[in-house]
Amino acid sequence: MLRERYLLFMSEYSPEFYNENYKTDKLKQKLINHFGNRISFWQLNYRIELVNSSWIKPGEAIETAFEAASSEIRRIQEAAMILRRHIQQAYENSPKMPWPPSAEFLASEELKSPNLLCAFLSHLTSGIPLHSVNDKVEHTVN
Repeated sequence: MLRERYLLFMSEYSPEFYNENYKTDKLKQKLINHFGNRISFWQLNYRIELVNSSWIKPGEAIETAFEAASSEIRRIQEAAMILRRHIQQAYENSPKMPWPPSAEFLASEELKSPNLLCAFLSHLTSGIPLHSVNDKVEHTVN
């Protein structure tokens, strides 16, 4: 989650330094270098590491993190951040669109929505995964 926030921040405010492959360990080291002993890390399992102010007890930090991560609004915000990043990447990698766009260009395979966005829209509009939708839903999503 912290890495996603960092990537979003970099893409918005320092796009020339944006790197989608930026490693979490590198971000952790950057935080340690900046905050020193004012920040602490607590390993929950092999994938999840909690970052908090060193003056907060780990139990308090875990409780707050759990409440924040499990709230519906938080899950929606996280999904929106991920989708936004994928849409921005697709836009940056897409061919230049002529203006006004021709019908041929709009119908071409050059303009393709990110797969993650299509999967999200499929779940949103039909409640079923993209690979098992019918033609009507697929047309709506794409």
